[in-house]
Amino acid sequence: MPFTTALWILTWAAIVLLLFCLAAVLREVKILRSQVEAFGWQAVPVQPTDTVELPARVTGGRRRLVLAANTGCPMCQMLAHHLAENAGRFDERPVLLTYEGVDAWEHLPAGLDVVSDDVAWKAVAHLSPPVVMLVEADGSVAQLSMPTSLDELENNLAAWHLVPAVRTPEEL
Repeated sequence: MPFTTALWILTWAAIVLLLFCLAAVLREVKILRSQVEAFGWQAVPVQPTDTVELPARVTGGRRRLVLAANTGCPMCQMLAHHLAENAGRFDERPVLLTYEGVDAWEHLPAGLDVVSDDVAWKAVAHLSPPVVMLVEADGSVAQLSMPTSLDELENNLAAWHLVPAVRTPEEL
């Protein structure tokens, strides 16, 4: 038998073997799918507000806006300055939650209560700062956002009914 003929036979045998393997994998997937459907398992989406809870001491036992931030984050700095300068718009002073010392934020204008709490920070450490939260008196998080601009922060505050809605230049 010529070498090229043997090579073609071997190649087609390998292709047929791969098809049988693929059929076996698809059969296993079909069996697994039927088992999952039989048990009625369903994936339930988890919201960050379902998993984040802060100690009540962070908000002083009152419903407050909390910004979780660190000094190495430029957006955190910008949002902290904005909230500090506009703190009078809120019923309660906003809280800046950090793992750093309070003195790291002493350059901020007055208006934010800076809380350094490692335990509370661990509750939001898996999220990328800045994290803005509306926290209830018991520490449960009612609303959560990770804004990427001041406009997004203002829109969130308006949606949470903390400040009047802000109109963008395109809406004017």
